[in-house]
Order: sequence, then C-alpha cells, then structure tokens
Amino acid sequence: MHHYAGNSGCRISFGIRRTVLLLSSLALLAQPQLAAAAEPAAAQALLALKAKAGINKVAILDAVRSGKRIVAVGERSLIFVSDDEGKTWSARPTASEKSLTSVIAQRAGVLIAAGHSGVILRSIDGGDNWTRSPVPVGQKEALLGMLALSDGRTLAFGGYSSLLESSDAGSTWEQRSILDAEMDKHFYGIAASEQFLVLVGEAGLISLSSDLGKTWKIVPSPYHGSLFGVAALPNGVFIAYGMRGKILGSFDQGQNWRELESGTKSPFFSGTLLRDGRLLLGGKDGVLAMITADGQAVETRHTRDRRSVSRIVESQKDELLLFGDVGIRHVQWKDLEK
Repeated sequence: MHHYAGNSGCRISFGIRRTVLLLSSLALLAQPQLAAAAEPAAAQALLALKAKAGINKVAILDAVRSGKRIVAVGERSLIFVSDDEGKTWSARPTASEKSLTSVIAQRAGVLIAAGHSGVILRSIDGGDNWTRSPVPVGQKEALLGMLALSDGRTLAFGGYSSLLESSDAGSTWEQRSILDAEMDKHFYGIAASEQFLVLVGEAGLISLSSDLGKTWKIVPSPYHGSLFGVAALPNGVFIAYGMRGKILGSFDQGQNWRELESGTKSPFFSGTLLRDGRLLLGGKDGVLAMITADGQAVETRHTRDRRSVSRIVESQKDELLLFGDVGIRHVQWKDLEK
C-alpha cells in the first residue's frame, strides 16, 4: 500500500492517472486484434530489457563451463555468458520468465537449462540462442537439476518426484516414474559413477540404481533432513550434502553411508568437482567445504562477505568463481576465512 504526503492535488492527480491507465487497459483488452498486435511489441521490449541486464544485479542459481565459455543462469530465465574466465559477461535474453535453477553442457555446443514450472530451454550454439523444449503434458513442477549420462541420455529432476528423460540431447522429453507410485518427495540431486546412480532428496531420501537408472531402490540414510545434492568422486565414492551442514559419504558405490564432520550448521547447496579430483561444496552464509579426492577429509572455510553460494566454477587461473544472490565473485581458496 502506498502512502502519500503533501497536498491533496498530488493525490488527486495520481488517482486520475491511475484511472486513465486502467480505462486504457480495459479498452485494449476489449479489442482482441489490438491486444494481439501489441503482444509481439511487448515481447520484443522485454527481450531488449533483458539484453541489458547485468550479472551482478540478479540472483544466479547455476553455472557451467562449456569449452572456454562459462554459462550462468538465474531468476526470470536470465542467461549470461563469459568468454574471458568470468571477467566480463553478456546477457543472452530468452522469451521465458521462469527462474532457471540448473544448466548443463550435454555435448559440444549443446546446453540445456531447466527451472520453475517445468520449463526447459536448449541451445545448440554454445549458449548464444535458446529455444524452449516441449515437456510432457502436466509437468508443472519445478525442475531442480539435470544430469547427462554416459550413454547419451539426459535426466531432469525436481519437485514431487518429477523425473524426465531425454534420449536426443534435450530436444524431447519423456516422463519417468520411479521408486513408488505414492512417492512425492522432492528430488534434489543425482550423480553417476560408471553404471551406478545415486539420487538424493527431501527428508533424507537416498536411492541407488546399479543399472544407469533402469531400476532403483531406497537405501538407509543416516540423516533424515533434506539432502540438496550429491557428487561422484573417483573409486566409487559418493558425497551427499544438505541441511544443517550435513555431509554424508559412501565408499561402496552408494550402498552404505556415514556422516562426515563439516564444522558448520549452514546448509550446502551445490558441489563442484575440481580438476585435481577434490570436491568443493558451496552453501549459505558463504560457507565452502573442500573434500579430498578420497572423500575422507573435509576442510571448511567462509567468504568474507558471508553471502550464499549457489554454484562454484573453477577458473583456468587458480580462481574460484562463486555464483549466488549477488551475481559473481572471484576468490582464491587460500584467501578464505577459516
């Protein structure tokens, strides 16, 4: 609600303008042909506005490296690309307005982004242009992550046990139903190691497939709070992470799990496998946790600004690119607070 101070003329003037705008809108809606003619113009205006967006003015929810390019996605389907290791960014506007929660590089030049209301966008030119991919009728739940499998298939997963599968690099999608017809927990993460897949989600859900996702079974979890992601390390090690700073490790291809000490109560949102085989987790309050390649040791640090980290991308110059609610930050591990 707006409150106005000053003379009554200002308030009357505002009321008149509001009435004129309302009547104009009603008149436009009463003439479908005029409204239809205005839609393309409005769409073009929106695209032009999004093309001017700055990456440090919006929330970035995920990012991925595709060759020498880094592609970042976030709120209102905003997409940014950088060809100089994150020094400068340019927007790549899309017609969608839904927040994008994830992006992956499926194969050379092909990127797929997914997000709220089941939206999936696809680029075949390295992220410069994007088109919307059709999804199964009724898929309205948010998609929270994706995974490209070694056999060429792509999985997209999310709210209320949503699981979509594509065999043509994201051009078309089919609905999958796994575990139980009554299962309604959110799926937050999937990771692959050879033919083994581990899926994690709401209320401590951990599910394992030993045949690249054809069949699944639930395995016991030592934690019953939400797990927001999972990553595969070498030698059959899986690391899951989530609420209250929980980090879980499995050292037998996802069969059994135990808790690893993280030293924090801040939740972890994402995990990035570094070039040297270590895993770096990012989360709320600027928390970062470095996990050794064997999954046995954890070192936790914080950014100085304590702002949340939704995704980490390793640069080619020993820098870490941190994405989150304030766009991007460049840091080095040695400079972070212990």
